[in-house]
Parts: sequence; structure tokens; C-alpha cells
Amino acid sequence: MIIVAPLVIIVLLAIAGLHLAWGLDLRWPVADEAGLAATVIGIKGVTRMPELIPCLVVAAALLTVAALAWQQMRTPSLLGQLALFAAATVFLLRGVAVWTPFWRALTPQQPFARLDVVLYGLLCIALGAGLVFIALRARA
Repeated sequence: MIIVAPLVIIVLLAIAGLHLAWGLDLRWPVADEAGLAATVIGIKGVTRMPELIPCLVVAAALLTVAALAWQQMRTPSLLGQLALFAAATVFLLRGVAVWTPFWRALTPQQPFARLDVVLYGLLCIALGAGLVFIALRARA
């Protein structure tokens, strides 16, 4: 728990920060918008990044999960545990989706499709597993 929880929280905060940066029109890790969209969205024909509000929604959701994990470490509760299980389910489903024909057909754009298999999907599975670990280890 000493290593897993802070690591999960730091990764969630970093990903939230990326989404916030993208919403504010900062381009990283790819400088041009079309290339960034191809790298982080992956839907064929999408060449623009989402506007501020959708990026803020994702960033807020990630920050909420990070705060729940932090709170569950400090003051465990049944409600916090259930919330972490719900968040873990979302991450695990997103991670497993990488290997489904539906998801591959929805997001065929390169380099996203390759990065999804070797990085994004596995990261989602790791985060989901980390959240389950936190939920189970922090006893109410």
C-alpha cells in the first residue's frame, strides 16, 4: 500500500494534468493538432483535439478518483471503497477494450492503435488493479 497508492495517485494526477493542458490548447507530446489527435484519440477522421469543456470533464473525473484514493488511504469508508471499485471497473473495462474488435474498429488511427495496445490499455489495467488494491487494503 505504501508504494501502490501514491503511485496510482501520481499517475492519475499526471494524466489529469495532460487533459487540462490539452484543453488549454497546449500541444504535447506532439506539436501539431492533427498529429496529437492521431496519437491520443485514434478515431479515423478526427484531426482536432476536444475543446476545453470535455478535457476539463476528464481531468475532473481523474482528479476525483485520485482524491478518493487519497481519502480512502487516510480515512477508509464503505462508500469510498465502493466508489473506488466503480472507478476501477471503468479503468479495467477501458483497458480490456483494447483487445476487442469493436474498439479496434472504432480507433484504428496510427499511432494511437499501436500505443493503445502497448501503453494506454495496459496503463488502464494497471490503474484499475491499483484502485482495487487500495479499496481492498484500506479497511473501513
